[in-house]
Amino acid sequence: MTEKSIEKKCDKCNVVYPATLEYFYKDKGGLRGKCKVCVREEAKVRAKSGYVCPGRKESLKKYNNSEKGTKTQRKYRRTEKGKGLSRRAKLGYYYNLTNDDYNFMFQRQEGCCKICNTHQSQLKRRLDIDHDHVTSKVRGLLCSPCNRQLGSYEHGKKFNPLFTERFVRYLSE
Repeated sequence: MTEKSIEKKCDKCNVVYPATLEYFYKDKGGLRGKCKVCVREEAKVRAKSGYVCPGRKESLKKYNNSEKGTKTQRKYRRTEKGKGLSRRAKLGYYYNLTNDDYNFMFQRQEGCCKICNTHQSQLKRRLDIDHDHVTSKVRGLLCSPCNRQLGSYEHGKKFNPLFTERFVRYLSE
């Protein structure tokens, strides 16, 4: 006796496939009515249209504010992908810059602080983005010590007088 293979027709595209998990997703009654290809296409269309399931935002908000949700978020933010996403979001939000804009500035300055010319490889942190707090215009990339000293200089607070000439030259550019 030969085994007859069970086949199933997709409800959307009407193509007949073997009734296996390779071609159909699971459902309560066994297998879904639509093939995996059609389900994926529908998901892409729905995602592009900006559709959000009713109640999805509320349930996400509830989860994100829960203890488990906050732990998951912290864990994700520690990953390289999470750090990059957070950094890109901050660049856009605070400075209206993209990652490409930052990289262009970094290349233009040859990876060095614009005031003291210290290369980023000699620093513990990446170069800070310096901007005018009045106009919000980005001026350049600085190492953390120069950025802090420049802030003190601009606000008339105590600063290292050895930097005065460099600050005047930098701010006049």
